[in-house]
Amino acid sequence: MIQQPTIRSRGRPVLWVLLVLLAVALLANRRTPSADTSRWLSTKWTKWTKHRSDRSIEWITTPDDPRTHPVKALHQQAVRKFEALIARQSKTLEAAVSEYKHRWSRNPPSGFEDWFAFAKQQNSTVIDEFNMISEAMQPLWSLRPQQIHQMVEEAASGPDIWTLEFKDGVVITPKDNWMGLEMGAFLGDLLTKIPNLKILNNPMDEPRVLVSSDQPPDHVQWSDGSMRPAWKAISAPCNSKAKYTKLRTTFPKAHGMTFVTNLDAASDVCQNPSFKGIHGFFMAPTTFVTTDSPVPILSQAAPSTFLDIIHPSTWYWDDGSTDSTDWDYDWDNKTNKLYWAGGTTGGWNLPLHRNQRTWHSQRHRFIDMTHQLTPGQSYGYLGQNAAGEWVRYDSKDFQSELYDTRFTGTAQCDEPVCAEMEEYYHIEGKVDERRAYNFRLIIDIDGNSFSGRYHRFLASKSCVLKQTVFREWHDERLVPWLHYVPISTGMEELPEVVRYLATTEEGQRIAEVIAEKGREAHDVSLRRVDAVIYMYRLFLEYARMSGEGRDGGMVSRDGT
Repeated sequence: MIQQPTIRSRGRPVLWVLLVLLAVALLANRRTPSADTSRWLSTKWTKWTKHRSDRSIEWITTPDDPRTHPVKALHQQAVRKFEALIARQSKTLEAAVSEYKHRWSRNPPSGFEDWFAFAKQQNSTVIDEFNMISEAMQPLWSLRPQQIHQMVEEAASGPDIWTLEFKDGVVITPKDNWMGLEMGAFLGDLLTKIPNLKILNNPMDEPRVLVSSDQPPDHVQWSDGSMRPAWKAISAPCNSKAKYTKLRTTFPKAHGMTFVTNLDAASDVCQNPSFKGIHGFFMAPTTFVTTDSPVPILSQAAPSTFLDIIHPSTWYWDDGSTDSTDWDYDWDNKTNKLYWAGGTTGGWNLPLHRNQRTWHSQRHRFIDMTHQLTPGQSYGYLGQNAAGEWVRYDSKDFQSELYDTRFTGTAQCDEPVCAEMEEYYHIEGKVDERRAYNFRLIIDIDGNSFSGRYHRFLASKSCVLKQTVFREWHDERLVPWLHYVPISTGMEELPEVVRYLATTEEGQRIAEVIAEKGREAHDVSLRRVDAVIYMYRLFLEYARMSGEGRDGGMVSRDGT
């Protein structure tokens, strides 16, 4: 700034012209989607991950009392954590605004007062736990509204992408965008309370936004990696200059065995390099069409390295499947086993390599384990020693009598591979989906993405076990070990979890409580109106962030 008068002097006109041209070029460059990349990446990987890390600490710690079974200890912790979660929710608008400012160092968006009134009127169990929405917006705050609008327009011509616009209380979207039309139907009269906005809908189960470069391209580009190994692309953000976190291959163990104590860590791509060879989405996703630009795209679920904006999947309420309450049984009348049945989805089933005995994606490994298809395989269990302490021991006895599992059909494979799987797994065909409710324990396992059966299972009188690497909108209101039993993607702890829940009196009592609490959570926190409340707040946040002349509304942590 001090040298500007000298540059502007008549004695140096050429330098003055060059400076003007340089300034124009820089300003023009700021209009591209990749502008402010360094600042954007800094926001993406520091503010976003710092808050998620802070939130993760609130959950559950590794059990350390060797005389208490880890499942019991985790369940007891979960009860206390849920009670604290509900108790701390804001009761008044003033408290909600104050909590919002404390969490995000900015004022709530315009319309927050009406949103709060609606949420309270509908008896929402949570008022403050919408971190996933704000986390999704954080990186986009470092882009200007013009850049966001440009990316939306460019990306709209991409494969399997729909535009979704709310304008003056009306939904404007292509007729074949059933997802956007259903969102509009969910919101109904609330559309008049949402500012004008334009965003993109992803109709696919799989997510789309994977910013794996430190410098995203100037224009939106799409890459198709379907039916090929995807780990390198999905884990690339972990290795960017803006470090996500250091790769970690192990987690704290309880009595020599690993249990899921932190959902964020357990599903974090960057902390679990083993995902590369044990989950179909990383091994060879059936559909994998992504962009390396930070485009605002609504998706139903995504692993940790994706930047899609997660929204409630309307599939949970409008999939036309059998309501579990119509065919359910009381706990005492259910068979004391773990049940699962489904297809070979979860990734494209590639031909086996020369030294490869079987397929290794999540569903295949589960069937391989529960049918003991690997000769000589040992499984980890916990037993009590003379001092009453739970210690690990390994056994080749899988206790297969505690399981009723099967593949019901092949999918996502070429004919020779399909035929090979049918023979290897002795696939006999479909079964009635209502059969699941005959069992006390039901496990839900990832398919190509999230599982549309999850909410139905929670609504039942069965205890739900859940394996997933995908994050969904409901994660902040469902507490693991209280509403369901989390199972790691590696599933090493599954035999002991099932043994404890199915064969011990203590485990049976806990399983029944988890079944009851899961059903309660479904009935009060996973209602259709809860999805509406979530969408309402999401669109208020996005409208504010992408609006012309936006005001960041930044405040200090103390709200000033």
